[in-house]
Amino acid sequence: MKNIYKNANKPEKPFEEWAKENKIDVSEKTVKPKRSGKLFMRWLVSAVCVIIISLAIILPIVLRDNGDEDDGDGGGDSITQPKFYTAQDIESVNIEIDEVYGVEDILLFDLDLIFEWNNISKDLASDDEALILSYYFYKMIITDDENFVFLVNYRIKLYDDYEFFNHIEYSDFNEKIEIHGVSIYYKINEIQNMTTTCHIYYLTFTYDKIEYFLTVQNDVTDTTIEDIQFLLAELIPPV
Repeated sequence: MKNIYKNANKPEKPFEEWAKENKIDVSEKTVKPKRSGKLFMRWLVSAVCVIIISLAIILPIVLRDNGDEDDGDGGGDSITQPKFYTAQDIESVNIEIDEVYGVEDILLFDLDLIFEWNNISKDLASDDEALILSYYFYKMIITDDENFVFLVNYRIKLYDDYEFFNHIEYSDFNEKIEIHGVSIYYKINEIQNMTTTCHIYYLTFTYDKIEYFLTVQNDVTDTTIEDIQFLLAELIPPV
């Protein structure tokens, strides 16, 4: 009975001593806290947003600049817009008939049909005299001595963006004929002489990417569309 009482009142061993006797390791271990991924993900999302915004600002500028420099063939050369010329931007120079008849790939009347002419000139760009804008025959008499006698003004426009002095007269065409497969657009203006009424034909057509402009009239007898067709058939080659 005394032993029971003694054991009951005996102080308990410390837990550490008891664990040591039973070979249980209860020493404290330092546990490293796990690194949270939330902070990293926030940084990553922010970085991606900054990159996207930067690209959205920079890319249109880069693409626009490349588009301005590209010539359409991928060569990166800048596109030079053609300059526009008017009658105030040119120098008109009189020339000999041999000069214009030495030019290739333009339509000219057969010299045998040209009886005489008042003037032949070429229009040059005032800022580049090597650039020929057009050739102009003024008051050229064309005849074969039998079928017709015409007074003709004839312009050969070589440069697309050239607005020659009386270009407005070659507008509002309401008629069309075809000569050797080429479409001829024309209109007729009426003029009153002392004793007769005559008609002036304004005509234009394009042949091999060159524009041609004519005025045709006959001060002796009135000109008909059949006369015009005959005249143009002498100028435009058959297909």
